[in-house]
Amino acid sequence: MAISGGGVLRRALVRNRARMIGSSLLFCLHQFCETMVPVAIGIIVARAVETGDVTAMLLSLVGLAALFVVLSFAYRIGARIIVVAIEREAHLLRVEVARTVLDPRGIDSDLSAGELLTVGTSDAEKTSWILDVVARSASATTALVVTAVALLVVDVPLGLAVVIGTPLLLLVLQWCAPVLTRAATASQTEIARVSGLATDLVGGVRPLRGIGGEGAAARRYVEASRRALDATLRLARGNSAYLGLSATVGSLLAAGVAGGAGYLALTGRLTLGELVTVVGLAQFLVEPLSSLSRLPGVTAVVRGSADRIATVLGASPLVDDVVTAVDTDGTGDARAADPRPTVREARLDLHALAHGSLRGVDLDVAPGEAVRVDAYRRAESASAASTCAHFRWPRSVAPCWSNRTRPTSSPGRSGPTS
Repeated sequence: MAISGGGVLRRALVRNRARMIGSSLLFCLHQFCETMVPVAIGIIVARAVETGDVTAMLLSLVGLAALFVVLSFAYRIGARIIVVAIEREAHLLRVEVARTVLDPRGIDSDLSAGELLTVGTSDAEKTSWILDVVARSASATTALVVTAVALLVVDVPLGLAVVIGTPLLLLVLQWCAPVLTRAATASQTEIARVSGLATDLVGGVRPLRGIGGEGAAARRYVEASRRALDATLRLARGNSAYLGLSATVGSLLAAGVAGGAGYLALTGRLTLGELVTVVGLAQFLVEPLSSLSRLPGVTAVVRGSADRIATVLGASPLVDDVVTAVDTDGTGDARAADPRPTVREARLDLHALAHGSLRGVDLDVAPGEAVRVDAYRRAESASAASTCAHFRWPRSVAPCWSNRTRPTSSPGRSGPTS
């Protein structure tokens, strides 16, 4: 079944939509309350501090405290919900990868065991981050919209600066996203390749010592590790430049809004309370801008991991799903049969078997007899193993097999065993 990285991400969003929507709403409520804090302080200054009204001051403090209680609990509950969703999605992806890798039919993939392990652990975890990306995107967008509306109420030019400047900032940063995606994918691929090589070296350390290949194996690992380091450093440099640019542009926008508010206050167009509100909003503006600027980089990592997950989940099996021709009545004629034939009285009797890469195979195993089937090629071994996997074996029979084969220059020494 063909599946893309985008399909993996969409599926994650759909099957976690309830928790994601609930968490997003709570995060949006938190950001709304955060934006209202400088607005509330400006109102307190204008209606309680300047007038000296004690009653208004007490009521304002109670209202401000209630605002902090709401924003605090909204964030805590929203964070708890999204963390549960992320962990559940990561678990589901790990199970799906493990089910695909452990399928008795095998998978048609060039990834080594170590690379498959990385896909099933690190990439599964990073792919689940898409839920947090969506939730935080919604909350940051809410904060920017509320800030722009509040500034438009205070002064139209200040609000327009945010309304126009923010999309321009995001447009510039979006141009960098494809570059970061390619760098993230390359980095994760090299890291997985090194992990796979390390797994192979540890598993084959005794044969390597026997043929004196430790030096060559070590040099090969050093070269692969160096490539992984170079790819990681390229990604780190790209991310650093990206974050530096976004932080600089966002800070300049906030400083421009605060500077404009100071000028308007000097000319008498803004009152003291309005000045306090605008300066507070300008300082708060840096937070949602920074969040939105970091999201494309995180999304690049998520998409790279999702593409690798899709490569494994979409890999085709090495052999077919069913046994296509099995003779169970001993007549010698190949015919269409039950895809899961029964082994009667612990006796296996196959004639003219056609399955996967196998053609015209005859096999007769008597009760109590142990037979080892050698395969010269991996595909043939996998086909034979798949054939055994599709039988309904009695409890007295315990088949075992291995898909490892020897080079074709010498007889095979491992394969399915019945």
